[in-house]
Amino acid sequence: MTSTITVLETVINDSASDNFLAEQLSNGLLFGATRYRRPSWRCLCRSLAYNSSTCQRMDGHSDSDGYCYYTPNNCSKYYANCQCYSYYSASYTNATCINMRGVYVNGRCYHNGYCLYFWFREQCYTRFSTYYVSYSCPGVYDYTSGYCYYNE
Repeated sequence: MTSTITVLETVINDSASDNFLAEQLSNGLLFGATRYRRPSWRCLCRSLAYNSSTCQRMDGHSDSDGYCYYTPNNCSKYYANCQCYSYYSASYTNATCINMRGVYVNGRCYHNGYCLYFWFREQCYTRFSTYYVSYSCPGVYDYTSGYCYYNE
């Protein structure tokens, strides 16, 4: 059985009661809402992978729909799609983010700081070649070296 984790993105802070309400809107309808007493958590996840006792140990809530609603803890930096990342940047493209094994959410790349391929002009590319000339390069052409940096 394949496990699917759904990220419930909308978080409403309620500083007066030190709670927050996390809810998912699906097709304009309220999908689920749960109050938690952890104001520092920013991500609420939903998964069928955990039974009710495991869900409770994770400080989560098992609902009648069979899903476990939980917030991942043990992250000292940034949450995105229920994963912990060390950095985020609004200057990276979606392709660069993917090449850095990050996730691109709401115009920001959440990542752990490593380009796995070729770094050029503040972006990460999977390929480079001298085969292309400037006008046929499918990515960014470096006139100094004669390399074409692109993603496959």
